[in-house]
Amino acid sequence: MSERVLAALAALALIAPGAAGQTPTVAEFAARARRLDTLAARADAFARRADSLRRAGITLDSARDGALLVLAGPHEVGLARDGVRLAWTGLDRTFGARAQLLAGNQFLLYQLGQQDPVPDSGGWYSGPSHVRYAIVSVAGWANAQDVSRTLLPNAANVIAQHEDSTFRLWLQAVITPGGVTQDLFRSVYNELVTAPWRASRGCFLGDLGACRRALALSGGGDPWVDWYASGDYRALVRDLTLARGDPALVNACLRTDDEAACLSVLRGNWYAPWYAQHGHRVPAPVSPQTRLTLVTIALERGGRDAYPRLMSDPRATIPDRLAAAAGEPFDSLLSQWRRRVIGAPAPPVVVTAGVAWVAVGWALVFGFLALRSTRWR
Repeated sequence: MSERVLAALAALALIAPGAAGQTPTVAEFAARARRLDTLAARADAFARRADSLRRAGITLDSARDGALLVLAGPHEVGLARDGVRLAWTGLDRTFGARAQLLAGNQFLLYQLGQQDPVPDSGGWYSGPSHVRYAIVSVAGWANAQDVSRTLLPNAANVIAQHEDSTFRLWLQAVITPGGVTQDLFRSVYNELVTAPWRASRGCFLGDLGACRRALALSGGGDPWVDWYASGDYRALVRDLTLARGDPALVNACLRTDDEAACLSVLRGNWYAPWYAQHGHRVPAPVSPQTRLTLVTIALERGGRDAYPRLMSDPRATIPDRLAAAAGEPFDSLLSQWRRRVIGAPAPPVVVTAGVAWVAVGWALVFGFLALRSTRWR
């Protein structure tokens, strides 16, 4: 993989918004920087291993299926070929013809704990600025499914670099084959139920217009007004722990729910320029993972050619692009998405007889202790 792509991925890792689309804090930036340092050190070690093999005249074997190419040492190549076959099936099914964008990129598979055929002599090696491969590592006991699961997000990141900026900045997530599970739909269900924003609650109750607002798919000129309702503004200001601005406006918003004052605080808040720089004036009411579930359903319903259709016209609106991908009107797709979310609540907690008796026992113990307290004498 080119150094330019690797640099872009590293930059995205640093600037990507945090949970629910919020601006990363200083601590989150520091944590991401530490993770990048760890990944760079690991890439360093893996690059040294690849160079050791090449200097010793040991050629890395290749595992290829479609446009997916993985290089591996003699001990790992069989596992790599099985994993590549599984991974390419998922990539082709999800991205269709655009999976060919992987051509020209290569991945180096490293199985942790695998003994090098030739120990590193400590001579010249490729440091982080000279890495020629995207490094993927799996555990020593990994099977083909594990290799596939590791390759898929790495390959999906490469394909995501070719998405237009409008779509990337709306989604703020990477489409990965098999990445959206039933557990994620349960999380979306919980988000719609518990989110304080009126658009989220309205969507849960069946208002498709509210779903559009919650998913940042409506309005135009002023997202604060288009996506949020007047009853949301005071809660938004209250949640801005780093808010700055005119104290009188902040007080008027928090104490009297003055809508004009709240909007003035929100529009002048410190993070608004950050979102504007990255294509968003405000954070959307729901998280990027919620938007990802909508895209996933569009791709499922549209088949193998859905993703190419999604990317075919960057000038079209996001709803129109999703409708083209799914091959159906957008409101129909939105209804299917909502039904899928509403049908995925958290499973009920099953209380066994043993747990019930333990609870009764503790209740009796606490009741006995309460009766022995001086208050009851």
